[in-house]
Amino acid sequence: MSVAQHLGLLCGQFQSGRLDENLVENIDETHFLINMDNGRTLGFRGDTQVKYADVVSGSQGMTMVVKVTGSVHAKIGTPFMIFSNANCSYPINNVPDNVLGVCYRTTKKAFITSACIAQYYREHRVNRPDSDGRSIILWLDNAPGHNQTPEIEQALRDIKYEVRQFPENNTHLVQPADSFVISKIKDAWTKRWELKKMELIKNSEWQGDGTRGTSGALKNPGKRYFLQLAADSVVASLLE
Repeated sequence: MSVAQHLGLLCGQFQSGRLDENLVENIDETHFLINMDNGRTLGFRGDTQVKYADVVSGSQGMTMVVKVTGSVHAKIGTPFMIFSNANCSYPINNVPDNVLGVCYRTTKKAFITSACIAQYYREHRVNRPDSDGRSIILWLDNAPGHNQTPEIEQALRDIKYEVRQFPENNTHLVQPADSFVISKIKDAWTKRWELKKMELIKNSEWQGDGTRGTSGALKNPGKRYFLQLAADSVVASLLE
């Protein structure tokens, strides 16, 4: 009933002109887990230990925030990656934020937080005020990191964005970015990540110093690789 009510009100607002499809956007985030510890079986399809998974514990995690704009010129915005860092440092040493088509910040556990989403709103590569000074409506779910704080409210005022939230516990039914857009990005990510793992295997790039043998885990390609992977996956999701 809440989904039907939400969709009915949304439809009515578009039809009446209260909502302009050119000024409506949607964000959602998805969590990736990268497991490097599966020896030489890495790369075989069907081995669930080597694939990224949604919101699970262990290994190296990272989150991608995806934005979708409306209208006939709808597009996927610049992906915003969140890496783990004990001190929430930015930029991370040896990881300059200069990979074309993507940007990043850090949190302790690589999940979005209120402080991080305030940084997201202020990131000019992702969010820009409307050129005509009109307010932009941003739809998002009720995840804890999305809760309003004074810092978030100020960041939204600065870019003239107004946040609206979907009905609780029904995000997957009404979230435009979730069911199709992020699914396509994940498909593109998986395809390229599996090719990279096979490349690491063929080149014998294993963890270990060479004097004591290897650990049975593939060498981590590093955060810059995953930044480029994110940018490439968003582009590929539109083409493949």
